[in-house]
Amino acid sequence: MPLGFEKFFDFRWKDIISNRHLRAWFTENLDLVHEKIRPIPLGIPFPDLPSWLAGTNSSTVWTDDFAALADSWKHASRIPKIFGCWYPRVNHHSGTCPEEDNERQNAYDTFINRKELFDWHEPGMDRNNFIAAMGRYRFVLCPHGGGLDPNPKCWEALIMGAIPIVRRNSMSEALEHLPLVVVDEWTEITREMLDHWEARHAPALEAENLRHLMSNEYFYRKMEACLD
Repeated sequence: MPLGFEKFFDFRWKDIISNRHLRAWFTENLDLVHEKIRPIPLGIPFPDLPSWLAGTNSSTVWTDDFAALADSWKHASRIPKIFGCWYPRVNHHSGTCPEEDNERQNAYDTFINRKELFDWHEPGMDRNNFIAAMGRYRFVLCPHGGGLDPNPKCWEALIMGAIPIVRRNSMSEALEHLPLVVVDEWTEITREMLDHWEARHAPALEAENLRHLMSNEYFYRKMEACLD
């Protein structure tokens, strides 16, 4: 179900969702509240995989080469700041969530002068360099883009062993089982909170089950659980 689907698709979705045989409807970029409709993360679309992952199974973007690259930067040895790199004026929603339309610009304005916490990298760098740079930091700020999902950057950060920081919205429920930070406002981020979040989440970045928590299989099981 796409973001702003009512504007682009003329079908009686409310009749479908109210059908007693339908237990749950999982969707990317969820932008409404309904007891049957639940968010599911975008993850990393196959065309967006870095070249050093090309040819891997798109359902699990982990390879031996990737694991070695991520492990080469132990968390404690990384730059103790937040990595930031995005095009500030990218949000272009359908009007269903007008409060989200300036999300990236607001994040940029909040942090661009907070050099004690945040390193800004100009967007447009080579994809492989972008992924590698992300992996040298302890945190990655992940404002959402054209949709409400902070992916693929959130998944890329986790893959590279960094802690993503996202702002709470209708997609957050699909992410909160992962070692990441969800804030209500960007202004909640301070040095003290970064230290707290690192102590809490850094060990989970090296946990053996992290791969499973990001996999298609994990979310398939969540869907199947709705049938119980």
